[in-house]
Amino acid sequence: MIQRIQTILLLIVFALSVMLMFFPLYEFTDNNGHTFLFGFDKIKPAVPENAQTIKSIIPVGVLIPATSVFALISIFLYKKRKVQKWFCLVTIVLIAFLILLAFFFASRFTTNIFTSVHIKFAGIFPFIELILCYLAYRKIKDDEELVKSYDRIR
Repeated sequence: MIQRIQTILLLIVFALSVMLMFFPLYEFTDNNGHTFLFGFDKIKPAVPENAQTIKSIIPVGVLIPATSVFALISIFLYKKRKVQKWFCLVTIVLIAFLILLAFFFASRFTTNIFTSVHIKFAGIFPFIELILCYLAYRKIKDDEELVKSYDRIR
């Protein structure tokens, strides 16, 4: 149902997760001044002529679509609040794991190959997703408690 606030929050989480597939998270610079983009599933040069992949990042490439799928599934489970709550918790765990993996890869490549890291605008999307998904979980929990209170009154 669209009138429930958690549906809107989960829809925003889904949209941000889909946007992560198209925008880079980080920008790396090496000693020679070349810039590289940490994107959806690979690190590639920022210059399109040199479109060769530097490093393939499969775990991040799997977590971003999984996050969007779990958020989308939890939107359509509005009639089953317990299952929706579980899917929302799994989404929160996936987003937290995505943040940790992105930091791990960024720090690993900074020490080995690159000299500096700059967080791009899309680098804040996972943090926003985490907050919104937590708020959706709280709203689902509140709805479940409200329904239980009505059942006790009967």
